[in-house]
Amino acid sequence: MLRVWRASGHELPPYAVDGLCDVKALKQDLQLHCGQPRFRQRLLHAGAVLDDGTSLDAPMHLQMVLLPLISASDDQRNELIDAVHADLPSRVEEILQRPQDPDLTGTSEHSGSQVPLCIAASQGFVETARLLLEAGANKDQEGGHGHPDQFQEYSTPLILASLDSSVAALVVASGHGHVEVVERLLETRVDEALASPAALEAIACASHYGFGDVVHRLLEAGVGQSMLGSTGAAAIACICAATQGKIAIVKWLVVSCHSTTLQLVGNVGELIEQIALTDVSRAHVESITEAVRATLLPVLPTARVDGYVTANPMGGTAFGVAVPDVEIVVLSNPKVLSERATKDAGKFQKALIRTCTDRLVSHGSFKFRRSAFRGAEPKVTLISPTVGGQAGIPFNLAVNAATPARSSAVFEACSQLETRAGELILLVRRWAKDRGISHAAKGHLSPYSWMLLAVYYLQVGLDEQEQLLPDMGFLSSGKRPAKPATNCTLSTGELLKGFMRFYAKFGWGSEIVSVRRGMRLPPNDSLPRRQLDKAGNPSLEAPIIEDPFEADVNLGASMHWLSAHRLVEEFARSTELCSRGASLAELLEPWTPPEQEE
Repeated sequence: MLRVWRASGHELPPYAVDGLCDVKALKQDLQLHCGQPRFRQRLLHAGAVLDDGTSLDAPMHLQMVLLPLISASDDQRNELIDAVHADLPSRVEEILQRPQDPDLTGTSEHSGSQVPLCIAASQGFVETARLLLEAGANKDQEGGHGHPDQFQEYSTPLILASLDSSVAALVVASGHGHVEVVERLLETRVDEALASPAALEAIACASHYGFGDVVHRLLEAGVGQSMLGSTGAAAIACICAATQGKIAIVKWLVVSCHSTTLQLVGNVGELIEQIALTDVSRAHVESITEAVRATLLPVLPTARVDGYVTANPMGGTAFGVAVPDVEIVVLSNPKVLSERATKDAGKFQKALIRTCTDRLVSHGSFKFRRSAFRGAEPKVTLISPTVGGQAGIPFNLAVNAATPARSSAVFEACSQLETRAGELILLVRRWAKDRGISHAAKGHLSPYSWMLLAVYYLQVGLDEQEQLLPDMGFLSSGKRPAKPATNCTLSTGELLKGFMRFYAKFGWGSEIVSVRRGMRLPPNDSLPRRQLDKAGNPSLEAPIIEDPFEADVNLGASMHWLSAHRLVEEFARSTELCSRGASLAELLEPWTPPEQEE
């Protein structure tokens, strides 16, 4: 294990050695705990500073030091501006490592007043923009002229007065039609982008210039929905498009305004219609799977490529890239694995994932977003190519992973046995994603685990005569039982409230969540209790969730104190909201990380 201490003496959660490839990857993961980008972190081993490229292939103790930003001279500020203008990512990386504030403008006459991120956004420099965002660049920092000059010139005083006048990178990228930069900005902090006062300005600017793909992507991500629900705000965006004859964009805006109004009503049935799979979404996922298959088979002729999806991936949600709805699995020939990697199956699996990723990015127009090599099933997240006006969809790619097929089997079985069971699973997974507690790579429960929690509630959380699902032991045998007789008249919305109440009072360490048995059971030798500790805080019990396909596997084993704390915190919040009759929109409000202080 890798153990990391801060200068204060506080130890951070340990890391598995095989879960990270180098110091850079560890720093990126540590940002979750220290709240500071990797450029400000220094990791020391035996008193020596480790380079970002240093491999982490053995257990060690590390000390983390957070450096303050330098007081940049005029020359240093201008160096960053020049490197961004020239689109030199390697030079930008070198400057940010000083570490230097990514939001400082230049001081020379030719550098202008735009911040570096706005410069990269306006020019469509994707990699440079990504580095600045990773360094913590402020997406709403002012600088430049606010809008492309032509937009300022031809917009009416009413439109300009109604829009936020701050200069956000999102606005600049939208106004110049750089959809890849827009996607990067949305991925970094979707929750902030949704609430940003510049959100409507971005839509209006892209609408005015007729950048339909940008408008479509912004609307899919939910940008400006709270403002588009207002008739006046919607009219501003529509006017910007209509004055330039962009009728298709006007139609998109009108539809988005209508759907936003419905969403704020908080009707569970309407949300289920939005997130449930349709023939169109299934066909789109199959087309992505086929594109992956066609790209990989020339180099992996004996492999099989399967795609799995449970919820509609085409709506755009908070944390959609962190927790994709689509899973694609490359199944390699078992004989090849046994011959080439008898003792190092894990390393060979990761190497094969890297090979697949390189091939898809270089030959298939797919875009790499992140890797998650910790845990039993390493994976990477990619974005599919844009097809027919449909923005790219994030998906996880894994090799020889069993979880996607198991998850699909559980969902299909439950949906066929009881319609409300499938609907509750969809709602629970959506809630966990929006509230930031289903990103398994960060130590949270996986979407598969959340599915099992919903199933277990329907087995044991209702009165005996209202039980909606039988035990799931049949999953291994394939002999599906008949639908159980039930007196349950609760709606799916009422079941969701019951789910929250049930787990708000649940004894996480004293009970096994076993959908295979479908009954309440105490921990045992194969699935024991586990205490999670953090200095200065009360101990917490780790969840014990049995995999119905492997009874000795605890799906909650990767949780740490912080993720367990968030789990308890979110169930308490949701129960309180349900008790006072809050809307579904408030229940699903995307989680925003608290401000971190050093």
